[in-house]
Amino acid sequence: MMLGVAFHISHRYGGDDVNPPLSALPTLLDEVDEDLSDNEHVGVGVVHESGWAISVYTGWIVTLENVDELEIEPRHIVAGSDREKVIELMRAAAEGDLAVLDAQPWSPGYGSA
Repeated sequence: MMLGVAFHISHRYGGDDVNPPLSALPTLLDEVDEDLSDNEHVGVGVVHESGWAISVYTGWIVTLENVDELEIEPRHIVAGSDREKVIELMRAAAEGDLAVLDAQPWSPGYGSA
């Protein structure tokens, strides 16, 4: 990871970790499928200091939004449990790699399970 780049991850049941190792992303992703009957805690997220965020929700809906620029419309992909792709997107968000994020076939809005 580049020096000076800040990001945090948000866990499904609350709590954030600031600048965790990128090796923590697969474990974070595991939280998405922990309790499919829990309708209150449904996702995890990676938020870069620029405000760009990837969230992954039950049903493997992945959203991209800028939490600091609310006029930018959110986008989503249904990942179909493609772990490698989702981890790639989470890593890109953590590193602030907008080229990778922008290159995806996003659909408008947040999507639905």
